[in-house]
Amino acid sequence: MVNGLQEKSLRLAIQLNLVFPGFGCFYIGKNTIGVAAILIMIGTWASTGLEYILHAYIAMNAVMAVDLFIWNSRKKEKPVDGA
Repeated sequence: MVNGLQEKSLRLAIQLNLVFPGFGCFYIGKNTIGVAAILIMIGTWASTGLEYILHAYIAMNAVMAVDLFIWNSRKKEKPVDGA
């Protein structure tokens, strides 16, 4: 625990994104990306019906999984003060 806050789990964030793209981003605190992902999924559904929703779902999950791995690697690289 850091400053009284629980560590965020990369695994849980990716699993939440599998439920619906954007939920994992909300979990780790990236609210803007989470809203954008939800709006893209709703926009895809509204404009094409169910024709391309699976393609959008897979693409969004792939992009957000990469983003979450980058977030996790940056979080681990932060230097610890007071050696």
